[in-house]
Amino acid sequence: ATPAWEAPASSGNTSVSGAGLIAKYCTDKVAQAREGKLPKIIGFEKETDMICEILGRKYKANLLITGEAGVGKTSLLNAFFTRLAEDRVPDFIKGYRALELDLTALGADASYKGEVEDRFKKLITEMEQTRSAILIIESLDKLFDKNGALCGAADILKQETAKGQLLLLCTSSVEGFTKNIE
Repeated sequence: ATPAWEAPASSGNTSVSGAGLIAKYCTDKVAQAREGKLPKIIGFEKETDMICEILGRKYKANLLITGEAGVGKTSLLNAFFTRLAEDRVPDFIKGYRALELDLTALGADASYKGEVEDRFKKLITEMEQTRSAILIIESLDKLFDKNGALCGAADILKQETAKGQLLLLCTSSVEGFTKNIE
């Protein structure tokens, strides 16, 4: 039986089913892995073990992967998603969803100042209520860009990670990290 949160196999871009903001702004990468929509990744066993270990910490269980373009940050994430889909992870994260945030969709069509922040705050609240999901943000540095449309969401993310209720797995280029986050 297919869990209720999985999108049907016929959908092109496996988004999360439902009517909430998670369904609108996130893609379920574990469902994509189960459907064979992610590329086959060989290797990264030690690195994916480290991801599982970090996510299992009681404090500071969030992870930021930095590296130059083309070094395999996305491939590493895909290897992790595949392991989640195959239940080759520790018991504490078995059955978890990996929900990748679409930053473009989050910032699109914002008609008033603060709308992106409102969307993001409501999305985070939904994520915390789900309790069995990891929020994936590729190019996290875009949230911290002071000139970008998403910069207000960075403060919300800082507050939420300080609470410790949210599991995050993020990537950033070294240049973006140095310029916007560091």
